[in-house]
Amino acid sequence: MACPQCGGENIRTARQLYELTEPAPPGLDPARLAPPPAPPGTNTLTAGQAQSNGKAKALIAIGGGLVVLRLLTLAANGYTGTGPSYTISWLGLILPVILLVRGVVLFNRNRAAAPYQPVDDQALANRALYTRRMQVWEHAQVCRDCKGAFFAEGVLHPGIPASPLITLDQFPLMVVTMAERAYGRAA
Repeated sequence: MACPQCGGENIRTARQLYELTEPAPPGLDPARLAPPPAPPGTNTLTAGQAQSNGKAKALIAIGGGLVVLRLLTLAANGYTGTGPSYTISWLGLILPVILLVRGVVLFNRNRAAAPYQPVDDQALANRALYTRRMQVWEHAQVCRDCKGAFFAEGVLHPGIPASPLITLDQFPLMVVTMAERAYGRAA
């Protein structure tokens, strides 16, 4: 694939440059290649909530695994009765139970922060629109030499010609326009 302006092949996707999986050349601001914004009313987790959710799941998995492992060990050794060894063996369950409870509390706190919202027709239409625009954004190519964006021929839909090279100031509008061309006016 070559740049429509310079013919060079120093091409990357907008995602690669925006997410910095490929280093951006000097003079190209990756923030200008941002994906389309999510429509209002979508129930998305913030980065902090998603990270906490991962921590909660890890705590639940580790705590639950340690509880099961400790109970299996106790059952295999036949610890029954009274005495110091019996008491100490059951005290080994305290830390795993604390981890398990902490994980469940953290997970439920994150779920409460993003309450369920019933979906109406407009929200579904907004979500479909956002999905189409994201698909178009995924296919955007950026010439690292010219510092402009374009869409290759047929990449969005067979029969759609290649776009000219556009400046990055026009990139968000071009994503919307190309989504309309590829998926119809509703996009």
